[in-house]
Formats: sequence, structure tokens, C-alpha cells
Amino acid sequence: MARLVPKGQFTTEKNSIAERAAILVPFALLLAAICFNFILCFINTNIISITPLSVMVAEMLIVSFAFLASLRFLNRTYLLLIVGTISYILTLSLVRWGVSPEHGLDIKIIRDFLIPIAFFMLGLTIKGLRHVDVAIKWIATITLSFAAFEYFYLATFLTYFDVLKYYIARGTIAESDSAHAFLAASGLYFSGVRPEAQGRALLPFLGDHRVSSIFLEPISLGYFGIILVLWGVIRSQIDNKIHFVALVTGLLSIVLADSRFGACVIIVAVILSFMPSRLSQLGVLVIPVIVVFGLVLAPEFFDLSSGLGFSGRISYSSRVLAGFDVWNWLGFKASKMNTFDSGYAYVFSGIGVAGFVIFWVIFLSIKGRSVYFYVFRNASAAYFAIALCIGEGQLTIKTASILWFMMGALAITWIPERQRKSARFARHNPGSYRLATVVVGRHLLRADGPARLRASPVAAPLQ
Repeated sequence: MARLVPKGQFTTEKNSIAERAAILVPFALLLAAICFNFILCFINTNIISITPLSVMVAEMLIVSFAFLASLRFLNRTYLLLIVGTISYILTLSLVRWGVSPEHGLDIKIIRDFLIPIAFFMLGLTIKGLRHVDVAIKWIATITLSFAAFEYFYLATFLTYFDVLKYYIARGTIAESDSAHAFLAASGLYFSGVRPEAQGRALLPFLGDHRVSSIFLEPISLGYFGIILVLWGVIRSQIDNKIHFVALVTGLLSIVLADSRFGACVIIVAVILSFMPSRLSQLGVLVIPVIVVFGLVLAPEFFDLSSGLGFSGRISYSSRVLAGFDVWNWLGFKASKMNTFDSGYAYVFSGIGVAGFVIFWVIFLSIKGRSVYFYVFRNASAAYFAIALCIGEGQLTIKTASILWFMMGALAITWIPERQRKSARFARHNPGSYRLATVVVGRHLLRADGPARLRASPVAAPLQ
């Protein structure tokens, strides 16, 4: 006769499986968001040709599953935000289609603004920042391993991962442009090699090859490095010890990608991370205003060069914005010039100035449960505002997913005042460092104690 499993033991085992699933599912989705382009590149190079539809479906599935995995956090606020985002951007897209039919119906930007909501909510499901640290260690190991593979064995790497061929297949680069001068780095993305006249800026002895690793684009690897450095700084402040994995991986990523822009951004962001959160919030609130006015007025006062360098990209971004009329600023008409290298032009032509203001106010209104969340949020906002000068790469799922995931995890984690003053307290009282909560309106249902609702002065992370 088979031995019956005691009820208590069965419940414990069942809870253990559920807890493991609650940890593994978000991390699997995060890894999928970061790596799916890399996997599709391998498939396109070695197995079967992919299409733009393949990429779109893969991305939609990942975002949809992220929403499903965080369904218990889908309160009225988030639902209103999701529906409002889709309705507003879709309406503007239809208006642009009517005004500029030659540009077609472009609704891609809806995805760009759903990704933050999906992965912020996914981050809310994490029970403790140490789980995020573990995920970062795995992602860092994968990123640096393939970075080394690409740097030391480039020809072999391109045999399995033909990056240029993949971006042509997915429609990002026109096949007719593949012979252009800046695509001379055969097999790599167009920015994969510094022009000989320009040369590498960070550690020139490494050569002109800009590593992209699993991100396929050097600029995305640079953005990944910025995000990891920000996380390493915040976690080091919280634990009162240096988080070497995040910091070292972030810095190596910036150097290998030769991201001069990334190096400048982390200096600004790290300075902000040591400022009082209220002061830094005021600063980042006005950064977009200052930057946009600077870009519009720059051609009047400076002789900006054209080309592929930083000055050339700033110059191009300035020219795009300077060519906007009132309908472009409102998002009612598509830009005449390509907005690929002008993040602000891309956003303004997609959601209008009013839409950007609403997004920025909501971004800086997200509430957290510790001062460290506000520091990270403000530093991330500075990164977004500055990076929009030269492109919209920080909106893509490859890098946006991990940033908003981190932000969600920080927003839901309660860090007591006494813990902030003592790393020893945190080590000896791990239970107080974790918080597994279900946000219900303006109340918090604690999952680590008796099932009870209690009024809390801390609102839901987004209200």
C-alpha cells in the first residue's frame, strides 16, 4: 500500500514549486527579451530566413507573457494606463496616416511604450533584490562570454551570427544600403567598426571593432552597460558593499562597445545618484526641455559637423527637429526626415509633445518604498533624457526590459531605515529585506504573514 503524503508536507512542496515558478518565470521572460534577437539572428544565419513578421510576433509574445506573469498586479491604475496608451497612440497614428498616407500606418511606437509597463509590473513580482542580482550574474556571464567570442574570433562569430544579414531580413536595413561605406564592416551592424579616420575613443589599443555581443548593436551593449553601472551603484549603497559583477560588467560593456556617449551618461547619472532625490528629481524634470531647446537652437550658434561621429549625430538630430512644423510637434504629421538618429524627433512625431509630457510626468511620479528607488528612478530618467539626443535605442526591448524590471523590483522592495544604516542588519535579518506583497488599490496585502489588509501610507508603485 502506497504511503500517503502528509497534508502539511504536500502543501510545503506545492508552495515550494509555486515559489520557484514565481522566480524562474520572470527571469525567463527577461532573458528572452534580451536574447530573442540574438537567437533569431542565429536561426536566420544557419537554419531558415526570418521575416519582419517573425520578429514582431516574437516581441509581442514576450510582452504579452510579461503582462500575464504579473496579472495579479493589474489594478485599475495599470489597466487605465495600458488602455490609455494604446488608444492615444493609435489615434495619433491614424491621424498621421490620413495626413501623410505615403508614410503608411506606423503603430510600432505603441510597443515602445507598452514595454515599460509590462516589465515594470513584472519586476513587482520579485521577492527580494538578491534575486535580481542572481539574474544579472547570469546575464552578465552570457553577455561577456559572447563578447569575448566576438572580439577574439570575429570570423567564426559571423559564421554563426551574420548580424548584417539579420537586420536586412528583419527590414531594419534596406538591402540596397548594404554596400554603403559605413557598412564596410562585413557581417556586422553598420556601427560595428569605427571609421579609420575616427578611431576608437575608449582604450584605442583594442582596435576599431566595436563589440555588440548578444545585443547585436554596439550602442545597445553600451546602454546595457549604463544600466548595470546604475544598478551596481544603487545596490552598493543599499548593502554597503561593492557589487563588483554589475559594476565591472557594466564598465566592460561600455569599453568593448566603445560607447563614448555611455561613458558620459554614467558620469552624469552617478553624480545624480549621490544627490538628494528631491534635488535630482527637479534636475531631471527639466533636462528634456533644456536638451530640446539646445538641439533646436544649436545650428544657429554652432557649426556642427556632419558624419557618423557624435557631433554629426547631434547635428542630424538638430536638423530634424528644426524642420518640424506645428503638426509634427503635435504628432499629427510624420517627419519628412528619418528619425532613426534623433530620439526626440522619433518620440515627438509618434506621440506628440503632449504625449511626451504626460509620459515624463508619470515616469517621475512613480512611487517606491525606499529612497533608493527614487535615486535609481531619477538617474534612469537622466539616462533616457540624454540618450534621446542621438536615437531611440533605449526604448527597444533589449535594454528597456531590464531597466524597467529593475525599477519594478526596487519599487516594491521595502528597505527599513535601520537596514540602510547597517549592512550587518540586512545579512542577519534577510526576512525583513524581502517583501512579497499584492498591491490592491491603496492597500497592501502582506503575503508573509496572516491574510489581512491594512491601510498603508505607501501607495501602489504607480498611482
